[in-house]
Amino acid sequence: MTFCSDASKPGASSAWLRKGELQGQELGCSPYDRGKFVSALEEVRRLTCTEPEGFQARTVQICSEAGVAAVFTRPLKGAPVYGATRWLTAGKALIQLSLRGKFEDLLWFTFFHEAGHILLHGKKEVFIEGDGQQSEKEKDADHFAANILIPNNSWQKFISKEDVHSAAAVKDFAEQLEISPAVIVGRLQHEGLIPHSHLNGLRRRFVINWEM
Repeated sequence: MTFCSDASKPGASSAWLRKGELQGQELGCSPYDRGKFVSALEEVRRLTCTEPEGFQARTVQICSEAGVAAVFTRPLKGAPVYGATRWLTAGKALIQLSLRGKFEDLLWFTFFHEAGHILLHGKKEVFIEGDGQQSEKEKDADHFAANILIPNNSWQKFISKEDVHSAAAVKDFAEQLEISPAVIVGRLQHEGLIPHSHLNGLRRRFVINWEM
């Protein structure tokens, strides 16, 4: 099991996880099907361009059809957790998201990171994502998320250009990939290719319907 090492209140993190577990148990899902889940991720990737009212319900639906309960759980004070993954039963996985930070690129990277755990790692493990040190399995999930959102070959070509700092270039690249420009900005910032203060106008802050 991995756990965020900076959790200031472990009880708060446990309460957040329990809430997501209950949400997942209540959500009806088909038996897990790896092939359907891989296909579902391609559709979810295209939803990065939409508003929450467009992607939230659809993401929950298509994941449930593949045997994965995707739930959005209101963050709790003292629980510095972005997301979590575990198996509720042998045929039902759970992806729990908090929308910590509120920026859309953080939400999407977390979602695909958690999806990576489902596809790459065992059913008996629990993965909880905070700001702590990363294991090799966490790095595997990071790589999975980064590559599914922006294929590595495309990324390398893009960052080799001189105008990588340009909002217009980011928008054009996002249109080619059919993803939100925020995903590209977030990766540029994460890799230190642009300052964290740069191009934030291309990153939306989301408000989630926590009652779903």
